[in-house]
Amino acid sequence: MLMIVVPLLGALIGWLTNKIAIMLIFRPYKPIKIPILNYSIEGLLPKRRSRIAIDIGKMVEQDLLPVDDLLAKLTEPQLQKRLIEGLAMAIYQHLLERCPVALPLSVRNVVFQQVKEVVRREAPSLLYKLTASVQHEIKEQVSFQELVREKIEALEIRELEKLLVRIVSKELKHIEILGGILGFMIGLIQVLVIMAIG
Repeated sequence: MLMIVVPLLGALIGWLTNKIAIMLIFRPYKPIKIPILNYSIEGLLPKRRSRIAIDIGKMVEQDLLPVDDLLAKLTEPQLQKRLIEGLAMAIYQHLLERCPVALPLSVRNVVFQQVKEVVRREAPSLLYKLTASVQHEIKEQVSFQELVREKIEALEIRELEKLLVRIVSKELKHIEILGGILGFMIGLIQVLVIMAIG
């Protein structure tokens, strides 16, 4: 009987301990004071939310999405080509809508083709200047660290918990199960030690 009860009790204790530890990452949302001990309990995430938001923002800005990498994408030839084509088509559509209907179609087509060619020829240098200006403005004005921090801090703590649990729910479940397995093994070792001694 002892050989079954102790490992099962160990498994229950291990599983429950890990479940409580995981729960304490998120809860309680607000500090609960324990008067006798002069101690308060608060979930890790609610307690350190601002620091976590700052650190995640810093990591995004420095490691995951550096501004220089993002800005380099603006100068990639494929993107530049698509922007120029998009600009040429937008101007073409704008002229098409504004052009007098009385103007013969053949004349309109010649004018539109000339405009498209001018745009395709002149746009690369204009786009280069614009991109350089935008890059400078983004570097000076945009802080991904601040954007991420603001977004995280704007989330309700329950929303943030749901978001994180959705991302790592499988791993959290594995931690709980592993606690049960380790508890079972420790219980089994205890039984074997008791049997060896007694």
